[in-house]
Amino acid sequence: SAEKLAASERENTWREMARQIAHEIKNPLTPMKLSVQYLVKAWDNRRDDFDKFIRKVSNTLIEQIDQLSFIASEFSSLAKTPHGEKSRINIYERLQNTVNLWSKTENLTISLITDSEHIYILANGDQMTSIFNNLIKNALQAMPTERTAQIDIRVTTNADNVQITVTDNGNGIPPEIHEKIFKPNSTTKSTGMGLGLAIVNNIVLEHNGEISFT
Repeated sequence: SAEKLAASERENTWREMARQIAHEIKNPLTPMKLSVQYLVKAWDNRRDDFDKFIRKVSNTLIEQIDQLSFIASEFSSLAKTPHGEKSRINIYERLQNTVNLWSKTENLTISLITDSEHIYILANGDQMTSIFNNLIKNALQAMPTERTAQIDIRVTTNADNVQITVTDNGNGIPPEIHEKIFKPNSTTKSTGMGLGLAIVNNIVLEHNGEISFT
């Protein structure tokens, strides 16, 4: 009985891990597809600045592809995001690239406001991109279908910290799930496994940060 129980637990662990991997991989795919479609449209219309435009889109797509490759190769344990090397990165650039990717999404207005374009932190860049993709997708999926989504991202800094605030015009989080919002399988959406905010929370904690919501 003990052996059967252990085997069942291992099977459940692998199943949950597979769900998490699928969740993370799906995040960038829709905006990537939209970016490619937008690129084709720009080519068909013989856009004047096409050379500059294709370089901008390509850089963003390459970053997202690197993110997918990173997740696929490094995901290794239940309810944990990939562990990776930290380096000095410009967090504004990561945010700007993510916003550029999602800005082509239909029925979405997204903005980025910052007090500086040179904000460097010690972090894993791919994990930071994963945070931003998760937060934006989470806001969109929880948005009432008849409403145009408005997502505003604001970055403020002081001597010791960077604060990133993501605000949306959804219906908010019901009080009954406030205490478990950052735990797996907690969601206000009709689809998905409810793993996005749990993944975000893990990454933030791994970087000695704090996360909260209003």
